[in-house]
Amino acid sequence: MGRMAKLEKVLNAFVCCIEHRCEDCYIGGPGFGIECRKKLKRDALNLLREREWRKFEFREPDEEEKAAHPEWCYVMENTPDDDEEILVSNGRYVWKDEFCNNGDECYLDSGHEMEGCWWMPMPEPPKEEEDA
Repeated sequence: MGRMAKLEKVLNAFVCCIEHRCEDCYIGGPGFGIECRKKLKRDALNLLREREWRKFEFREPDEEEKAAHPEWCYVMENTPDDDEEILVSNGRYVWKDEFCNNGDECYLDSGHEMEGCWWMPMPEPPKEEEDA
């Protein structure tokens, strides 16, 4: 399920809980009440966290990784998908960039260094409202 579909499901569930007192419950039918609201809160928080800045993380390879890839100097974690357009910040500036992984190395298409930088997915563009 895509991010927009998840967001729509969570928003619809909030409306349901507020307007209908969970008559058509978020987790599968009437009568769940408190458990429904707990799951709804967790899912809403997870969606919000998807919009948070994430630090590019570098670590030394463990023994298994060193044995399989002796050329590796470091391992990157918490990275975007390959060829994903992202927002990047060094704490002073924010710019649009593309994360690249050619199999040998990871880099930003702009050439900026990733160390000390943070990233987040590009926001969804607003939907245009149709004239009624």
